[in-house]
Amino acid sequence: MHAAVVGAVKGVSEERRERLIKLLDIDLSWNLIRTSDGQRRRVQIALGLMREYKVLLMDEITVDLDVLSRLDLLQFFKDECEVRPCACLSDSALLCFPPHRRRRRSPLASC
Repeated sequence: MHAAVVGAVKGVSEERRERLIKLLDIDLSWNLIRTSDGQRRRVQIALGLMREYKVLLMDEITVDLDVLSRLDLLQFFKDECEVRPCACLSDSALLCFPPHRRRRRSPLASC
């Protein structure tokens, strides 16, 4: 199986597809059998986000992503909530602030 499956999802705008491919830094030539866990996870996330949603429930979605990719993904969710009517709910220890700041507002609070 290749990452090109991301390009094969039907009923998705080309703009959204390209945005997710760029956001998650996906190479459509990847052979998913020979990629890292993080690369496979990026493809899974892209496939899950390809179609628009009203409510998105996420559980540990960023576990295999590096810090910068996590921040980019959080920005994507924030932008989604500002542009169209939707809600993003996430449960992830990796998205939390350091212990001394956890009681403050989350980056997803505006979603």
